[in-house]
Amino acid sequence: MGVLRIPLTDAKACLGMLSERLSAGLLCCMIAGCGTLHPEDLPWNAGWRRAQIIEIDRKPDFSQQPEIDCRNYFAEPENNALHFALVKHRFTRHQGQLIVSLDPRDSFREGEYVYVNLNDCSKPAQRGKTP
Repeated sequence: MGVLRIPLTDAKACLGMLSERLSAGLLCCMIAGCGTLHPEDLPWNAGWRRAQIIEIDRKPDFSQQPEIDCRNYFAEPENNALHFALVKHRFTRHQGQLIVSLDPRDSFREGEYVYVNLNDCSKPAQRGKTP
């Protein structure tokens, strides 16, 4: 058997092509890996999204009026016993705000990141348990 000899220009071209394919493969792995950072107990397809708390208040008024106000979901006496937060979330390029309920047994801070359910106002904001 003879030794396979590849001209230097062809070898550089092969290495360049291999490098591009590896880079593309790594990029795909990194993108796919980002999806696994979402907490397993708060599934994306069930409406859970990461959001940042802007304001926490028990009073009926916030500094801004968001698109979705989950206070309307609760009856008046129940509403008075709950804590609510104005949060902002990003969904693709759209940034939205909503008012969500907070679990009164838990303490949240303004600026903290939580998970909110965009499909179900009855579910309070949650801290995610990442896998």
